[in-house]
Amino acid sequence: GNDLNIDNEKWFKVDETTTALEIPFVIKSGESGVESNLANVDLAINGVPQNVTINGSEAKGTITIQTSSVSLDGTTVSFKIKDAAGNSYETEYKVKVDAKAPVISTFTVGGNTSYSVPISGNPVIAALVSDDISFETAEITVQTPTGTESKTKSLLDNGSVEKLGIEINKSYTLSDIIGEEAKDGAYTVTLYLKDKAGHEVTKSISFTLDNTAPVVTADISSG
Repeated sequence: GNDLNIDNEKWFKVDETTTALEIPFVIKSGESGVESNLANVDLAINGVPQNVTINGSEAKGTITIQTSSVSLDGTTVSFKIKDAAGNSYETEYKVKVDAKAPVISTFTVGGNTSYSVPISGNPVIAALVSDDISFETAEITVQTPTGTESKTKSLLDNGSVEKLGIEINKSYTLSDIIGEEAKDGAYTVTLYLKDKAGHEVTKSISFTLDNTAPVVTADISSG
């Protein structure tokens, strides 16, 4: 028989101005090349039946949830699908609201958040960040002394992290990020975070690196 399926993974940004959430969906009777027409699609929001228009072996539509961002969290959307051949499929989705931006708990260069005098060595860039749902992007970018070249290091091990509630604690030397020995000059290090809902947070630290030892020039003359 056919494998009934629904393509419905979406992420949305919800804030205090949100009065309705619109979730587009597509239901197909299968992708085997021999698909029976859909016979029945039962869609319910928190147990309340919704109208769905069937067009042969496919059904498309938009789920509209009229609600505030507070009551939206935990809303249940369920599907019961059956095609003309008797194949059936049931699935349920729960809405999880991400109303919070990512949090930067720690972001330092060489153990400090700002500098008024040059520093030396190969400073460690440390970041402790978290999000209540999942990150889309978490990265550190270093602007080199030339002012035109930048190097970026992702804090995510395997791209986007798919799990609820995540904390990332990473540290790299300056050379680790730029891929070579750090030259003297002015640097700007920027931490950029974006979660799956689209909330963004950015923080930067600027400093001057000076690893050149002082030079003593003595003018000794007999008199």
